[in-house]
Amino acid sequence: MSMRCVGLPRAISMAALNEAYAISKATRCKQFLFSLSLNPPKDENVSTQIFEKAVEQAEERLGLNGQPRAIVFHEKNVRRHCHVVWSRINTAEMKAVQLSFTKRKLNILSRELFLEHGYVLARGDRRGFVAVDHRGEVFAVSKWIGIKAKEVRERLTDEKILPSVDEARAQIASDMATRLAALFQGQSAAIGARMAALEEKRQAMTRQ
Repeated sequence: MSMRCVGLPRAISMAALNEAYAISKATRCKQFLFSLSLNPPKDENVSTQIFEKAVEQAEERLGLNGQPRAIVFHEKNVRRHCHVVWSRINTAEMKAVQLSFTKRKLNILSRELFLEHGYVLARGDRRGFVAVDHRGEVFAVSKWIGIKAKEVRERLTDEKILPSVDEARAQIASDMATRLAALFQGQSAAIGARMAALEEKRQAMTRQ
């Protein structure tokens, strides 16, 4: 079961959560829900499709595939974000899905999402966690998404293990070069296939 709620249908999502609670009473599980908030940078206009793709990726990493979930979208100060809640109760076995290393798994996913959409999480000189975009510009994560630096650190990991800004810029340049090369190869293959089809058609017309 998957439910997406925006604005007024919030009561519907509450009904789904109440149902999950009722089911959990047949088990010994106390923490029967797992929640996740997706907060993109305030200046980014993230589509519903990108949000849902990120939710699917998180669900896969956490091992919550097929579990009932509710997704609620919010707009606050012209910034769109969403909250996701999964039921941990596997109704077929009537026991909770085991969750382990959730913080590490989500931290890895957050880095991948930063990279996929043109950003790399890095270690700033004075600002703790920073994001470096494809142009090499640096943004303080806490200021960027509107939460305190302490909360960012609690949600992520020790910034000391992250690359420096210069290392992040080099990583982005390398990744972009790799992606451009792959794009070029794909386009070349498509053009080659198109030219071969046209040549085959020309020869067929010549024979006719």
